[in-house]
Amino acid sequence: MQYLHIARIYSEKADIEKSIEFYQKVLSLQPLNREAILELSSQFEKKGDLTQALDQMREYCPLLFPQDTDILLRCAEISVAVQRLDEAEENISGWSLKWSRRNIRARRFLGDIYRKTGDREKAWSEYLPVLDEMLLDEDYDAAIEILMSFKDIDPIETGKRLVSLYTQLNDSPFGRSARPIDSLWVMFYFPKTKDRKRR
Repeated sequence: MQYLHIARIYSEKADIEKSIEFYQKVLSLQPLNREAILELSSQFEKKGDLTQALDQMREYCPLLFPQDTDILLRCAEISVAVQRLDEAEENISGWSLKWSRRNIRARRFLGDIYRKTGDREKAWSEYLPVLDEMLLDEDYDAAIEILMSFKDIDPIETGKRLVSLYTQLNDSPFGRSARPIDSLWVMFYFPKTKDRKRR
């Protein structure tokens, strides 16, 4: 479609107003055009109008793309950006996860939302399946940060995973010769002893 091509050109030239105009023309002719929906929202975001970007996504998300995880996550991300955490949670838990409880990206995002709203129990339950995926992706720092943040919620599980992770990395903060059980004991009874040498 010619309007879509013109919208892309204006977008590349950073002419946001013109690109918005042509993406809207595309949607008036093809309301299911996924690229136009995402790009129009993106243009409103670049313009600094996050509310309009969210309204644009909300108009199309639930009805036209109820199973499109990318669109639903994008809608949730904008909701978080405008501090509408309840809407973001609804976007993820109500739509995306209903179709795919295994969607790690959605679960991590939902964990982040629960964490921001202070519901740490729910956040931990969403992060648990995400942790294994983080380790496969070698995102060790993020996994350690999550585990350390939730050790008061589930000290045994977080402790086992931290010890396993440090053992796997051969990088125990308590010294290379530390046995896992010693590391676990020190980690939970002396949490600020990261630089402490083993006696």
